[in-house]
Amino acid sequence: MITCSSEKENILLPSLKQKRIIMKRTLLSISAVLLMLCTTMSAMAEKKTDTQMKISENKSVVIYYMPKTVATLTVEYEQVTLTKGIFYQYSERYLGTTDVITSDETTYNLLSAKLATCAVADEKRHYSIDMTNQMLSQYEFSLTPDGRLVSINTTVDCDKKRCDKDQPKCDGKHCSRARQLPPMLEEQQQANSVAKMAGVTAKQIYHIREARQALVAGEADHAPADGKALELSLKTLDEQEQALVELFIGKREVKRMKQTIEINPAEAVADKVLLRFSKHSGIVAADDLSGEPVFLNVKIQPKKYAKMSDKEAKKQKQELSKRPNSGFYYNLPGNAEISLTYNQNTLIQRTIPVAQLGVAMPLPQLAVKQRVPPSNVNVKKTLPFFVFDPTTGALLRNGHVE
Repeated sequence: MITCSSEKENILLPSLKQKRIIMKRTLLSISAVLLMLCTTMSAMAEKKTDTQMKISENKSVVIYYMPKTVATLTVEYEQVTLTKGIFYQYSERYLGTTDVITSDETTYNLLSAKLATCAVADEKRHYSIDMTNQMLSQYEFSLTPDGRLVSINTTVDCDKKRCDKDQPKCDGKHCSRARQLPPMLEEQQQANSVAKMAGVTAKQIYHIREARQALVAGEADHAPADGKALELSLKTLDEQEQALVELFIGKREVKRMKQTIEINPAEAVADKVLLRFSKHSGIVAADDLSGEPVFLNVKIQPKKYAKMSDKEAKKQKQELSKRPNSGFYYNLPGNAEISLTYNQNTLIQRTIPVAQLGVAMPLPQLAVKQRVPPSNVNVKKTLPFFVFDPTTGALLRNGHVE
């Protein structure tokens, strides 16, 4: 029995070993196939990359954009908060004044409006320059960070300030700080009526005034060591007096605020309600009838260009048809008149150049059809230079490099 069992086990063992060997061979085959696939794909990718690099090397191009004018309107206004003093009813008795704030109130006043413009790259109007041209390869170009053309073959100072769309609503230099209630003395806390507390506070005001007078006259028991210490002491006394006096006459806080709105200067509008302004809420939405309307008018002015002869116009048309989006172009900007009115008062009325209202014009032919100079001639001195306005794309000046 034992012998038969051993023989049966010996017969089964080889078959299990064969299965394991077959599985190992299968895994090795799959690994080899995957390795070949990876190698082939890598080679194809390298080949594709090499081809792209050759295309990039064989076709060197400089791309630039015409500018696009962005206009922003900044409306400045103030928030006036009136807070009555807790002793306002006793102001005439203890301070001898009736000019006091008797109720809490918050109002808004429209101060002014400002119009600002800046430029960004116009993605709809872009042009390319083929640098494989033997003459153009000598050219040097100056561009803004977003690709607007600034100059050719010369260097100029360029205002690269970007359009700032995020404007603070409150200018910290003009925002008044709310004064805290001055600490109360023991006598004030023990007072059992508002009238008695007002009387104690008035005495404290007069004590501060007497102390200030003693410092100025040099009669104080503990005089400041120098002029700077005296100035600091007087300032502290003034602040203390002001805080106590406000408990009687009230407090007036003024906060300067602003809101910036972006408009499209290339879109003509007539009496558009840009926003509304309320005496009690400040700037509100255009559809909020609680405020008075602020009207925006944008009038596109007709283009006025120098009249060309028929021969020049025909020649220019031929040049543009040969290279519609390539070569050297400058911009002849259009103009727009922008006005802002509130309560029949004109806040803004200005005429600004608008780049996207203009037309692209080819540069003088000396820049395009420049012949290659002889080898014994200094190339730099034969190159033309051009300077452009990066905000409008207009040609400012041109000539030859000296």
